[in-house]
Amino acid sequence: MLHKSIDSECQGLSPHRLRALPNREIWPLNSRSEASIRVDSLPLGGITRYFFQPKESKLQALQARLIQTSNPAVQHPNRRLTGNPFMTITHLLFRISQAAALFGLALGSALAAYPDKPVKLVVPFAPGGGTDLIARTLGAGMSRALGQSVIVENKPGAGTVIGTDAVAKAAPDGYTLVMASFAHAVNPSLLPRLPYASDKAFTSVMLVGRGPNVLVVRPDSPYKTVKDVVQAASANPEKLSYASQGNGTSAHLAGEMFTNLAKVRMTHIPYRGAGPALTDLLGGQVSMMFATASAVGSFIDAGKLRAIGVTTPERSPALAGVPAVGESVPGFAVESWYGIYAPAGTPADVIAKLNTAAKQASQSPEFRAKVEQEGLVISAGKPEELDAYVRGEEARWRKIVRENNIKPD
Repeated sequence: MLHKSIDSECQGLSPHRLRALPNREIWPLNSRSEASIRVDSLPLGGITRYFFQPKESKLQALQARLIQTSNPAVQHPNRRLTGNPFMTITHLLFRISQAAALFGLALGSALAAYPDKPVKLVVPFAPGGGTDLIARTLGAGMSRALGQSVIVENKPGAGTVIGTDAVAKAAPDGYTLVMASFAHAVNPSLLPRLPYASDKAFTSVMLVGRGPNVLVVRPDSPYKTVKDVVQAASANPEKLSYASQGNGTSAHLAGEMFTNLAKVRMTHIPYRGAGPALTDLLGGQVSMMFATASAVGSFIDAGKLRAIGVTTPERSPALAGVPAVGESVPGFAVESWYGIYAPAGTPADVIAKLNTAAKQASQSPEFRAKVEQEGLVISAGKPEELDAYVRGEEARWRKIVRENNIKPD
């Protein structure tokens, strides 16, 4: 068996000293000059190839021999070498090609086996909000399509940055995803020092859908219309407050756009998710919220909140009788959206499987029944659709943030 450090052990030895190395068969050189040696040890077949190179160019050619160190029938150095050594090389190369083919089959099988463990879907908000609801409902359907559990993990904070950054830095193997939303397109303009580059750190999986936000108040609120809010805010600057699920979210930017277009001042109260924000709204700690329809639909149906306006340019069929905010505040329009991203570098075939699973889940009767009644328009297209949509949203909100000098609170 060859010593693995034979390269360094033999370097610079003379031919007669090479004979003294243990457990080796060395062919003699017909030269008395000092020589350097390089030994290539190939794992298949125990083949060792010795190259002797004189330090001075006195030899006309190099001697090279193949020694089968693991074969008991090894040739003695003083006997004539029989057979064609190049046939041995051919056989060795054939063995290597066989091994490479087997490795390729094994690699292909490993990729075909995705996923072989649960997939984590990060929600960068606290539990209980619209994004959380969309992720959990969609994740249940994706679990059935993938044959593996899709586990929703809430990582709120810093206007979605904490959870989103965790996914940006995760291994690109398809086992860590993020349910992105409005803030994903706005944060690059609102927070210029993000710990990740939104356009480079992620690979798109699918645009799930788009829908309106809803301006909601408590049932006992004195504000029954959007005009009531404008008049009260004009008369009492900064007295009225509006909640959001965090800086840079659709609720935050909807409030900023509202105050700018209506030329009023209200106080923004950011939370670490829609759940805590709605708790304080229901408890009377804040005046109103431009909440996502998916987050407040059940409260509206139960009579716990009153909808006085939708943020889309036109009225939503899912919220019959609720006017668009733009009817009272011209130019006002905000749209929520939900999309799935994986870390950049995730293999294309893994993205394709995730896209197929997400598409099947979003088109299931269970998912549609949950979200369509709240105004969400399901997209469920190719990854490129999410890329194009978010690029458009980034450009639009970059202009709005700059022109209105919107800052995070």
